[in-house]
Amino acid sequence: MNVFRSVVHGTPVFEKQSDGSLICNMDVENSIELYLRIIQCGDSVEILGPESFRKKFCKMLNKILALYQ
Repeated sequence: MNVFRSVVHGTPVFEKQSDGSLICNMDVENSIELYLRIIQCGDSVEILGPESFRKKFCKMLNKILALYQ
């Protein structure tokens, strides 16, 4: 997870799933920098939790999308 190097606190823990995907658990700072890192990954990543962070991220994306509609 090289793109997350500056926002991760502690060591990421990866769990390989039966479908070949990976779940990464990590402690991170709740910052705009983290949002930008997630956006850089495009549709290859999904925020699974916490739900409050996922909702905040979606709200930000919807505001950005509204600028282009």
